[in-house]
Amino acid sequence: MNKFLAYTWLAALSLTGMAASAENSHFLDVWAGGGYDALLHGMEHTRVPGGGGFHVGAGYELNAGNFLLQTGAEFQWLSSRTRLSGYAEDYPILYDDGVEQSNLLYHYNFLEYTERHRAGYVNVPVMVGWKFGRYYALVGTKIGLNVMGTYASEGRVQPTVTEPAAIEDFTTIYDPVPMSNAGALDLGLNVTASAEVGVTLDEWLPRGMTRLANRRRTPVSYRAALFVDYGLTDANRAPAFSPLVQPLADAQGVVADPLALAYAHLPASTLAEGNPLHNLYAGVKLTVQFDLTKKRRKSSRPVAEPMPFYARVTDAETQAALAGVEVTARLGSRVAFQQTTGADGMVTQPDVRRGRYTLSVAEDGYQAWRRTVSHYRPDTVEIALQRTPALWVRVYDADTRSPLPARVQLTRESDGQAAFSGTADAAGHLACDVRPGRYQAYVDAEGYIYQQSLIDFARTDTVAFALQPIRKDVRVVLHNLFFALNSAEMLPESAPALDDLHQFLAQNPEVRIRIVGHTDSTGSLEYNMRLSRDRARSVYDALLERGIAADRLTYEGKGPNEPVAGNDTEEGRAANRRVEFVIQ
Repeated sequence: MNKFLAYTWLAALSLTGMAASAENSHFLDVWAGGGYDALLHGMEHTRVPGGGGFHVGAGYELNAGNFLLQTGAEFQWLSSRTRLSGYAEDYPILYDDGVEQSNLLYHYNFLEYTERHRAGYVNVPVMVGWKFGRYYALVGTKIGLNVMGTYASEGRVQPTVTEPAAIEDFTTIYDPVPMSNAGALDLGLNVTASAEVGVTLDEWLPRGMTRLANRRRTPVSYRAALFVDYGLTDANRAPAFSPLVQPLADAQGVVADPLALAYAHLPASTLAEGNPLHNLYAGVKLTVQFDLTKKRRKSSRPVAEPMPFYARVTDAETQAALAGVEVTARLGSRVAFQQTTGADGMVTQPDVRRGRYTLSVAEDGYQAWRRTVSHYRPDTVEIALQRTPALWVRVYDADTRSPLPARVQLTRESDGQAAFSGTADAAGHLACDVRPGRYQAYVDAEGYIYQQSLIDFARTDTVAFALQPIRKDVRVVLHNLFFALNSAEMLPESAPALDDLHQFLAQNPEVRIRIVGHTDSTGSLEYNMRLSRDRARSVYDALLERGIAADRLTYEGKGPNEPVAGNDTEEGRAANRRVEFVIQ
């Protein structure tokens, strides 16, 4: 442990010395975190499920190039559980019942026992690390001063009393005795080794979150990290170790009441003797950094003069200049500049100091662009943005193959939320600006029967819909209707398909339809005829509930009499189990 502390402080001092000649940035860090905590002690017969903890803190951080030095103060609250099983204690006792004294052996079997420990520490961390672009890592030590510590225990113990000297076997087994105890823990200094790895979140956050609204427009940065702390020192300061439970005796060691018990707690018990307490705490942490770096005065020493910085933003396909695109340049975690491209797609900064900058561009209709570039001579950075992939829909008349200016609505399959709505052009084409994924499509046009389809945009980028004109005897299968097994009860998942049919009928008030139910050939003909008719009736009733007049609707069941596929395979039987409507 002493070597680890020495190396940490030596690294901190070395970094401070290096920072004297480097371009330094100064930050006020505020952080909070939480996660899993366990008090590790290695006691026999115990298991440590652990618990939870949290910490909050603030401090100073120095950035010297890519080197990091962080220190400050934090409050840490820790909670851990320990369970005891398969444990018993024996005590030879001089028992006095007022008539005579006898030597007895008391045996205590712990049937169940749980103890919770809570501790609060004020820590002083000293951490050093390195930045790797948007990522960073810190290692170091935390010296913690205990400000509070409590324990609470509960369980049951079964006493057994035996008189070894008795001529006949004399053993008394008592009923289990509930036991509970609470009090203060005697904890000392807690020195922990600490490690942290994380990422800067600024590029994914709204621009307004990265600066304060003060006169100086103080830059603000955000980091998320995973951390782990492990105790290097024994935090237990129990002055003496005693049994967990023992009978109360007077000054001469005589027991007056065999079931009057005194309790200890695990860190002060004989189980803890020779078993140091080390804390393990791991979880997630969020840090907010406020940039305190002041503008530097001009130095008499020669320095590298700033140089002009140029960047051009174009469309990767057409090579056309893109105006009004914002380009953000970061030096480490600080924003160096932000500028919007002009009509020629150019960004021009007259005085930019030498170094490696991370450029990022986000523009509607294009994929996000991010690169690290070196700025050591006045070159122009070419930024070619790739267009966001588009889902193309083509709609045409099923009879004449002529294009249709149909309406297209897309909803996400995952949550049923609307994702896109638009109308195809005169050529029947429509580009849908949606992210790759799975979508339910609803396509309709005046004078035509609507069409539904599931689109997997991850597998295809062009989908064609052939709409049938509204005319007598046209049959349309109602997809995405779901019934309970061997029942006419419709499941809630059928609502979108019913809503689409209702919308079609509402938009075409002159249309009348016959709803027809079909089944596969499994089961008797009588059963299938009844089931198909009942399922058609369920659709009929659902449309009535949605406000469609009864004189526009009829229904019937065809059972297995009109299959569209063979009934010798599961796929064929599934295709035959359907509900369709016929234009009247």
